[in-house]
Amino acid sequence: MLLLMSLAHLIPVHAQPLPFGVYPCLTNDIPSGYGSFVFIKSTSYLQNSLGAVAEVDGGSRALIELISPVDPSITNAVVNGPGDIRLPLSTVESGSRTLSWSATFPSETALDVALPAGAWNTRIAVHSTPFGSFVGFFPFAPTADAPPVPRFANSETIGLTDPNTNHVVSWDPWPGLAVEDRIHFEVIDARGDIVFSASTDCSGSARLTPGATSVEIPGGTLKGQARYTFYLTFGGALFASQDRSAQLVERGYQARTTRLNVTTGGPAANDATLTDPRYTAAGDAIIFRLTGEPRTVYHIQWSTNLTSWNFQNAITLPASGLADVRLPLDNDGTVRLWRATRPSSSDEGSAATLTIEPATRDRMLITIQGTPGIVYRLESTTNFVTWNRLPFGLNVSPATGRAVFAVLYSRGPGINAYRVVSATP
Repeated sequence: MLLLMSLAHLIPVHAQPLPFGVYPCLTNDIPSGYGSFVFIKSTSYLQNSLGAVAEVDGGSRALIELISPVDPSITNAVVNGPGDIRLPLSTVESGSRTLSWSATFPSETALDVALPAGAWNTRIAVHSTPFGSFVGFFPFAPTADAPPVPRFANSETIGLTDPNTNHVVSWDPWPGLAVEDRIHFEVIDARGDIVFSASTDCSGSARLTPGATSVEIPGGTLKGQARYTFYLTFGGALFASQDRSAQLVERGYQARTTRLNVTTGGPAANDATLTDPRYTAAGDAIIFRLTGEPRTVYHIQWSTNLTSWNFQNAITLPASGLADVRLPLDNDGTVRLWRATRPSSSDEGSAATLTIEPATRDRMLITIQGTPGIVYRLESTTNFVTWNRLPFGLNVSPATGRAVFAVLYSRGPGINAYRVVSATP
């Protein structure tokens, strides 16, 4: 949901991270002392409740990541592909052993043109304790094999099951699944947290058998009348090797991920309680102890008749799941009743306002004014096609719905556009 947009020079935007579940788990494959080299091509799809699946515009991404062994250490890497492809890897942060390159593409076709099958070669600068510094090379050859587009088989009824019972999610089979291929399933809640995952490799909380066409989510994992996003990834292996001289495990995948938005059935979850009421010394407010799910937003509402409820404020519980709530008292003789409840699935708040103003020579202030209790996120674009989520949270004040951020100006040419959107799936 687009709420508001503004233009400004911003921090250069990196490619969006890979979709949930695309990055493979290599823990069980990496020998002691080895590093890893991962080459990933990924495309996102969206499935509607009727079962139709369509590619997401601007949803194709690529990642090349090299994690150096300790000794010999790799200090620089350039990946060269067919024709004149040259992709230098950058150190993620000072002192890190991880070097990476990433990019976003408008379509899977554009992705395949940019990173084609064929003979590739990586040039690495290496430093070894006993032998000093030298230059090395290692080749790899990604194939043109792509997995089928994942499709949930029971999308029309997938959310109707009472979450208190086991939830079966099924999908179309993958004909010709190979040993190195992988399947990953993940459930993300409205806050962006992983609530369940299953995979054929070691990346899931539950294990999928190779060739699996369904998974069972245990009862009680999901909440009733809540919104979730289901991600199903088919990762087709492009290559798999192990380089003894460079001490690297090398893996390549072409992944296709289908996303399905689900609203669960059953009774609505409302597991918050207001207890231990006590008056302030001045008698102008009452304090309750709010108990609920950690890191969850609850709305405090009041009523005079238990029928019509009015919003008072919003509280985001900390990791302890406990917070004291101070509610002002009106001396008008009206009897008020209070309750704590989760925001309903339709409560996305009113349109937020976004303003940008200079602060210092190298920073600007971005102010967001939204609805208290509603979670927003900030996104940026350079082309109005691909929007990139900025790498920091956007938590507006539970009382005022306001948040202010100091952001560095971009030193590069051109402009980026900002928008603020509701963070629900």
